[in-house]
Amino acid sequence: MWDSRPADSAGDGGQKICAANEFHSLREVFAAMDTGPIVNMFTQLITEGTAIALIVCAFFVMLAGYQYMTAGGSVRAIESAKGSLYNAFIGLAIVVLCRVLANLVGGALGAPTG
Repeated sequence: MWDSRPADSAGDGGQKICAANEFHSLREVFAAMDTGPIVNMFTQLITEGTAIALIVCAFFVMLAGYQYMTAGGSVRAIESAKGSLYNAFIGLAIVVLCRVLANLVGGALGAPTG
């Protein structure tokens, strides 16, 4: 730790005194911390969230298909079915992009890949 006394009263010729092992880089501080369980939990949450999103997307695709088959030529019902289908695929794309972004951020922060 830096000596807080004025330079002239410290008796060190105007130089600050620093205690040994006081300052560490962030990498040294976090290297001692075991982040494995946190990374594993985050990976599991991302994987389970993606699986749930795939199930929900499949449900909405089937719902849109059912709406399309039962439209009976109604333009309004066909447009509603197409909108449901587009929304399902947009939701799936958002989930996939979130997973890619999480993997990129994890890699940038040094999370183990595997």
